[in-house]
Amino acid sequence: MASFKEMVEKIKAYGEEMKKYSEYLKSILNHLPISVVLIKEERGEGKELEYYNQSFKKLLETCFFSTPEEFLDFIKKGVFEGEVERFSLETPVYKSVNVKRDGKECLIGITVVKTQLLKEGAFLLILENLEEKEKLKKLSMWKEATLRMAHEIKNPLTPINLSIQRLKRKLAPQLDEESKELLYKITGVIERYVEELKNLAT
Repeated sequence: MASFKEMVEKIKAYGEEMKKYSEYLKSILNHLPISVVLIKEERGEGKELEYYNQSFKKLLETCFFSTPEEFLDFIKKGVFEGEVERFSLETPVYKSVNVKRDGKECLIGITVVKTQLLKEGAFLLILENLEEKEKLKKLSMWKEATLRMAHEIKNPLTPINLSIQRLKRKLAPQLDEESKELLYKITGVIERYVEELKNLAT
């Protein structure tokens, strides 16, 4: 019983650590000078807006869109119509788009990357206002920020993964079959999220 309680406490602690790490990752994304949008692909033709950063909110205002959904509808029907199904996991797709709305114009660059989140299809959109000053400098900043973000994502993942493995090795022999099954189930969820974060960083 004591070992089971210890297992629950440690798993709870790992859950809190992953939650803090998720908030840390969102903080990094919110400070990037480029817009980042994650769309989860639902069954059929549905698309669910999973996440977007602060830069994307500013881009909406600059390009005269009222809501993120209105912008995504424009992307799907006006920019990549008929192309979404051909997107692959290996090759990002890039387009520069001149948005014309209400007599005004806005030039943006759109990169779409098809990815997977826990076996669910998803699309990562990276957007940049190409009309802003010092365009080349911003492109350089994008590269540097991306490399730094990938490094920051990967840094904590190895010790988290190793800790999970040690936890299983230490507790599993002391548990009955039901508790052992619970241990493997919960730690398996954490391991899958760690692997997804590694893939995202790559």
